[in-house]
Amino acid sequence: MIINPENKFAANKFIAKYEAIANYTDKDYLTYLQLKYLHHGKKWKTLNKIAYYLKDQKCYSLVNLCLMESLRLNRCQPEIFELAQTFVKNTMPRFPEYLHEDQCSVSIIMATNRGSSEIKGSIQSVLDQTFKDFELIIINDGGPETIKNIVDQFASDKIRYIRLEKNVGSAKARNEAICHAKGKYIAYLDDDDVYYPDHLEVLTKALKKEGLRFAYTNSQGVLGELDDGEFKRSKVAFVWDKDFNPDTLVENLYITTCSIMHEKSVFKEVGLFYEDWPHSYDWEFWLRCATKYNFIHISQCTNEYRLKQNNRTVEDRTGAFFFGDLVCKFHAFFKGNISCVKFYLAGNQYNVAKKLYKEIKEEASNYFKTEAITDELINLACYFNDDKFFQQLTFRFSELKKRSTFWQRKFIIFGSKIMNMIGKV
Repeated sequence: MIINPENKFAANKFIAKYEAIANYTDKDYLTYLQLKYLHHGKKWKTLNKIAYYLKDQKCYSLVNLCLMESLRLNRCQPEIFELAQTFVKNTMPRFPEYLHEDQCSVSIIMATNRGSSEIKGSIQSVLDQTFKDFELIIINDGGPETIKNIVDQFASDKIRYIRLEKNVGSAKARNEAICHAKGKYIAYLDDDDVYYPDHLEVLTKALKKEGLRFAYTNSQGVLGELDDGEFKRSKVAFVWDKDFNPDTLVENLYITTCSIMHEKSVFKEVGLFYEDWPHSYDWEFWLRCATKYNFIHISQCTNEYRLKQNNRTVEDRTGAFFFGDLVCKFHAFFKGNISCVKFYLAGNQYNVAKKLYKEIKEEASNYFKTEAITDELINLACYFNDDKFFQQLTFRFSELKKRSTFWQRKFIIFGSKIMNMIGKV
């Protein structure tokens, strides 16, 4: 059953149905908790339950996200703070031990674990590129051997095939492929999306011309269905076409994975994808990079993001929405540091809190700036009698308030339309 997590009526219907039955799956339990978090009060209690569930699943970096947001919402939880401290090291991403020297311009990473013939269109769209200095790394994430049979049909020396013996998840599979990549730049393509022929050419030209390390183009979201293993499009649902602004990226995802290209070397500086995340690990990575690098936006549609009922995000819309929300809040509120300051103040550890507050203040000028973040900082500046910073923040808040109303309304309307288009409530 596909649920629109933004539809409170549908969410409450699922919650009531879940609570009325005795037998349920782990997936149902997690969906139930995620919907309660999104629509019910005392959110910190639900986040704590989700954290313990994820702890049993060994998803430790996600545990930390839940606990930090729980503490931000309710700072008087010493047992939760102590538990969070045991997972602090898991907030650090894994760094690659070794990256190959550059032997071609671009390495395209395609992780898959499905034996569907749908992947043929994705592979062909790469081989049809006008820019030819690339390699396509197809990593079989514990999927059937039939994937290799499909790959072999292309008989292309541009393709490198890697098979993992067991399923490790798409984030870890991508990291594995990255460590095999021989291109200067990294691009991504899911096994059910496609590039248009000029995709690599447009991005590589932009990166070389501007001398920057990240670039992305527009993505076209296309609705359709599978017919005998082939995607049949019905209509264009939307086009992602938005200039880079880290302050809006921390609130709304407007860059698709298949639209981006970046230097491989950035992994040495910011780390790889988090490997225990089922959703939003790409968004988290963009946010990790957004305060460090400038992204070039080329307002040209060069790829197709395909929406259908077996799309992974569509299949678990609640999970995608929930983890996206947590990712935004974790990065927005200084990666848990706001939560820690609140906890220390609640425990009368004023000096420890003030030291951490100073670190946050030093970082604030080059960090994400939104209404919610600024509001939290205003409260802290007021508490520490920091008049100068308080005045700066109140001015910033008034400016953000003027600019945000129209765009927030637009994103809410846009998001609701898309959620209703790609699946029934």
